[in-house]
Amino acid sequence: MRAAKGLLKKDIPIYSGIFLPDVPPAKMASACQAMRDGGGRGIALYSLEDMHEESWKAFEKARS
Repeated sequence: MRAAKGLLKKDIPIYSGIFLPDVPPAKMASACQAMRDGGGRGIALYSLEDMHEESWKAFEKARS
């Protein structure tokens, strides 16, 4: 993500994508933290049919 930020103008936000089949709930917090550490402004969740109650709880916890 940092490499991408270096190529863009400073006022263009970067949003990370999380492909849910590849990120189990136990890894959600570290995925969100990696986005923050890389300077991302937000997260896009892909394949919402794979977002189950346990995943939503992990995502909510990771956001705080």
